[in-house]
Amino acid sequence: MPMRDEFIERAVRQLAAALAKLARIELAAESRLAAIDELRQQVTGLYPAFLGTSAALVDMLGIDDLLGVISSAGYVDGERAYLLSALLAAEAEALTAEADLTGNVDGERVNTLRTRALVLMLEAGATGLGENDLRERVARLTELLSPDALGERYWERLHRCEAGQGEYAAAEDALFTWLSSAPEETVEIERHGLAFYRMLESLEDSDLERGGLPRSEIGEGRADLMDALGRGA
Repeated sequence: MPMRDEFIERAVRQLAAALAKLARIELAAESRLAAIDELRQQVTGLYPAFLGTSAALVDMLGIDDLLGVISSAGYVDGERAYLLSALLAAEAEALTAEADLTGNVDGERVNTLRTRALVLMLEAGATGLGENDLRERVARLTELLSPDALGERYWERLHRCEAGQGEYAAAEDALFTWLSSAPEETVEIERHGLAFYRMLESLEDSDLERGGLPRSEIGEGRADLMDALGRGA
């Protein structure tokens, strides 16, 4: 499902334009600093317009509290999660660009921003938000972070994100990687896994083929999961 909120869509375009300007390698140092300042002004202005609060207050919230702010009736608003992720990622880019000029980098701050941006983008993907660059954004943030900085629930969130994006083979891969990385979470993994395979069975063959997981492989995948969980026959 593509983005429908015009304000959010416009804000994302503005951020993309500011980031593109910052990425121009021919910019002189003074022009690059001006581009960094322009990006920061856009980000700073979007927080109150978007969340009714400041970037400083957003910084004070844990990721679960932040997800609560952009949720309604217990469900994450995918469009708002996408924009908030873009804002945090843009802040990280501004810090990195500034560090390239000054030599002073707050690596911990950059990693924190990117980790939160990744979590939010994964949650946006899990809602089924159909932005063409969503998986690309997830991949870029993942690449920029060390494995230890991906967040405790990375594989669970990646599984739900890929499923929400209709990438069923990738979702299955993430499910099994989740199990191998967190064998103590068998009850939760079994619950998610069985729900995933039930969902697959309800889909049209064409959707399954498009997602890389044909109907003939559903039963095999479920059996493999139960064996891996020690629940096999």
